[in-house]
Amino acid sequence: MTIFKGRSLEGFVTFWLTLFAVIFLLLVYFLMTHLEISTWKIILSTSVLVVSYIIAILRFRAKMICSFRRALLHLEAVRQEDYKQYAKAVFSEGVVGKFHDHLRDFSEELSEKKKRYDQHAFLVYQLIDQLNTPVLVFNQKEQLTYANFAFSLLYEGQHWQMFRHASSKMLGLVKDDNGWQLRLQGKQEKQQWQISQSCFIDAGVTHQLLVFT
Repeated sequence: MTIFKGRSLEGFVTFWLTLFAVIFLLLVYFLMTHLEISTWKIILSTSVLVVSYIIAILRFRAKMICSFRRALLHLEAVRQEDYKQYAKAVFSEGVVGKFHDHLRDFSEELSEKKKRYDQHAFLVYQLIDQLNTPVLVFNQKEQLTYANFAFSLLYEGQHWQMFRHASSKMLGLVKDDNGWQLRLQGKQEKQQWQISQSCFIDAGVTHQLLVFT
């Protein structure tokens, strides 16, 4: 059975506790037999010991695994960038208590870093809005997520929100060895734009910032 293999902590603990129980019950059985105790008393005593030991193993195993399950829930919350959820430790002291303390400190540290990232991203967007030159922001999938009002200079007076989530290719932007190039048809085709690129992180996602001059 997989539960008795040493590939998991619960399997390892269950295996050795069960092995100890079997050895202990065999010793009790031979001792009772040596003392010439009646068969029904041996069966009754052995049954009581087996049931008691099974209950003890299950409670011990559940108590031990509970700490790890709570820690996994905490880590999942951190992965979702939810830093307000903390896993209450089953044992407040010892190794398990220290582990949860470090996990809580780690979560608080990430929360502070996220606040700084959010503040930086907010300042970036404020700066974008104040520029008179077109600025476009693309996510990792190269989809338009933001632009300033100067976007209309590139696309015949159209507002950027009409093109939200549009791909860079759809907007006439092509990236080659020389960087980004704007290839439009119509009146804007004769305009020459130089495109500068930079990156910033917003909500844990890297965005590309294209500035047109």
